[in-house]
Amino acid sequence: MKEEIEKLIFDCVESENALFNSYNTWRQPLVGFIDANDIRLNSLKKIVSKDHLLPNDILCDAKSVICFFVPFVSEIGQSNIPNKISSEKWALTYIRTNSLMAKISGVIETVMNKSGYSVGKIPATDNFDQKTLISNWSHRHIAYLSGLGSFGINNMLITDSGCCGRLGSVVTNYPLEIMVKSSRERCINKINGKCGISLVSGC
Repeated sequence: MKEEIEKLIFDCVESENALFNSYNTWRQPLVGFIDANDIRLNSLKKIVSKDHLLPNDILCDAKSVICFFVPFVSEIGQSNIPNKISSEKWALTYIRTNSLMAKISGVIETVMNKSGYSVGKIPATDNFDQKTLISNWSHRHIAYLSGLGSFGINNMLITDSGCCGRLGSVVTNYPLEIMVKSSRERCINKINGKCGISLVSGC
């Protein structure tokens, strides 16, 4: 089932790229998995917020969490460099990616429902307290625990495809076979105190 889920996500991104044939927006996504009862998830109530949700808060019989990172093509991030404000290309990509993340979650839900399982979906954005600006479900930290990346000194999650992109996740009661992964360090500054060099592309 994990391979099927990965293919669903890959195909969803590929089909969305095809809609904008003037240029590709996203590179191949990365997918990670974590057991919904992994005890490390409890630490998020201290690390992120006391109000951070656990998988069972989203789906009462949660068994697994599926995480995905959709990296932007390099031109998207580079378009922001000349000015202090976001570029038009970046703003348009942000809107398109919000729609894409919802579609990915919906595709996973449809497939799971056909197999008799449920999915709890979490918005890719706007799932935070309006006063504290702290999220009650951190896609970054969930992705970190799934082994998708490590945190840089800027607190962004650095994956094997960099950190310029969007993270999403869904909860399901499908019991995926999951091996606990440890995230290797990807931040050069943390490794040897140097910066300006990246172990991965697009960081």
